[in-house]
Amino acid sequence: MLENQSKQQNTISKYLNSLQVYPQLDHEELVKLFQTYEKGGKDSILAKKKLTESNLRLVVYIAKKQKGHNIPLEDLIQEGNLGLLKAIDRFDWKKGFRFSTYATWWIKQAISQHILKRKKIIRLPAHAVSAQKKLIQASDAFKELKGYVPSSEELSEMIDVSETVIKATIQSGKSIISLQQPIGDDGSSATLADKLEDMNPSNNPFESLAKREMMEIVKLVMNGLSTKESAILRLRFGLNEDIVNKDYEVSDAEMQQIAAGQGLT
Repeated sequence: MLENQSKQQNTISKYLNSLQVYPQLDHEELVKLFQTYEKGGKDSILAKKKLTESNLRLVVYIAKKQKGHNIPLEDLIQEGNLGLLKAIDRFDWKKGFRFSTYATWWIKQAISQHILKRKKIIRLPAHAVSAQKKLIQASDAFKELKGYVPSSEELSEMIDVSETVIKATIQSGKSIISLQQPIGDDGSSATLADKLEDMNPSNNPFESLAKREMMEIVKLVMNGLSTKESAILRLRFGLNEDIVNKDYEVSDAEMQQIAAGQGLT
């Protein structure tokens, strides 16, 4: 582990040293580069390259402040660089803001989003995984032999590990729950995943119920219309698929009423 940390530090140090060749630019120089970048063409590519290189140290500075989430610093720097590229593409130099202030927000956002995604992935150290495996095997063997789940003290005697370590190991795995875990004691095949909220707006039960009630109201109103009126409206809006599609004659007087109702001349 110490060896890996040493390699990581050496890699970061070499990377930081390589950035020393890129000078930091003042506001006026950055504006000129953004003006060139805005015009497009070959010069635009070189301008973006200089804009990126001159702000790489800013990414490292921000990434170092985000350490402590069990995520390699190289990963944070990489995500911060992506945020920097977004900032360059979106920056409007005409508004007079300093680019470093604008870029800082995008860099922090990119790094923060990466941290949130990684925190959702459960990662346990190798020794914790090994300890949990031993505990499970010992517990299963004890239960099969004795007929009940062993206590921490009994497990401690079986695998020659202190009760404190056993309790800590068990606690570290309590938050790990499979979405395929069965729920209920009724023998059904329902799992925890079946009970998760469906975030698809089209599957909202309240909206489905409201639409169903609205259809009932519309059908009730339709029943108060004449056969011709009801059929025409149903066919026009697709309210009933079992209506025979045929022509319905409309008189001149009815046409005038329809035109008047729609405000036509």
